[in-house]
Amino acid sequence: TGAIIYVFDAQIGDIEESCSKLKELIVEASKVNEKIYYEVFVHKVDSDLYSNDDQKMEVYYDYQKEIRNELKEASIEANVSFYLTSIYDHTIFDALSKIVQKLFPFVEHLIEMLNSLHSSCGVEKAFIFDIISKIFIATDSSPVDITHYEICSELIDVLIDMSCIYGKDNLKFDEDSSTTIKLKKRDNPDDEAGNQYLYLKEVDEYLVLVCLIGEEEFQKKHLINYNINLLKKSLKEIFEKS
Repeated sequence: TGAIIYVFDAQIGDIEESCSKLKELIVEASKVNEKIYYEVFVHKVDSDLYSNDDQKMEVYYDYQKEIRNELKEASIEANVSFYLTSIYDHTIFDALSKIVQKLFPFVEHLIEMLNSLHSSCGVEKAFIFDIISKIFIATDSSPVDITHYEICSELIDVLIDMSCIYGKDNLKFDEDSSTTIKLKKRDNPDDEAGNQYLYLKEVDEYLVLVCLIGEEEFQKKHLINYNINLLKKSLKEIFEKS
């Protein structure tokens, strides 16, 4: 076992009792494997009980504080991470993506490849997504903005829907699959210089690369495609070795 996901229902339950049960699980699991990751979802933070960010962060810190106190009393050291999650937005997928990245043995190589896209052709943000689950198995080193993740994830749904309707033999993706969407600036839609492009390219049978690229950089699309092809080649080599 590489990781255990433990879900707290933020709408019901006693925090002390819930955290005590998690401590018991960690104590027993640590006897088998001390390197397990414990991923704690403070879930259902979408109700009226948590109508603003301050209330969400308050319950988040309450669980975090109680769990750490429980582990300290039991003299247990464990790899515990916390996430605020809901099924009504992309937070659950963002949390699962981060967990998968901890367990994926070649994630550092993928991050470096995505960083090279940034340095060589000015890609602002890049994700490698699993097509089916919408989990991203890697992104570049720049901080993840949840709105960037949401819009990149939704682009996959758009392409799947279009491919199912108009694609040959209902194939969703193949090696030629790609799409481009131009995004207007919300504050000044007439400012062409501030526009961005969403660019999706298939990089493996079950993986797609989705990038955010500025207006000026996107004019060098041939350079971007060249570097993406190098990335595809490297991905193939990594998966063959694994």
